[in-house]
Amino acid sequence: MKWEETDERTVMHMMGYADNIWTISKFREAVVEYNLDIPTLQYLIDTYIQLWGSHEEVETIRDYLNFMQSREKLGVD
Repeated sequence: MKWEETDERTVMHMMGYADNIWTISKFREAVVEYNLDIPTLQYLIDTYIQLWGSHEEVETIRDYLNFMQSREKLGVD
């Protein structure tokens, strides 16, 4: 499957739609503990916002991912 073929149901299934994953703690764990790819997580956030709209927690997650991406680009641990 290509990312271009992803729809909201695929994203929700991948992220565990039975549990609210749209919390900063879940995304912080994904980045810090599991070293998941930040651009991929940013894609998920952008897709969520496009499909479902934004709210405070999603904006916090997006800001966090942007911050971590800039740290990664600078080579800061």
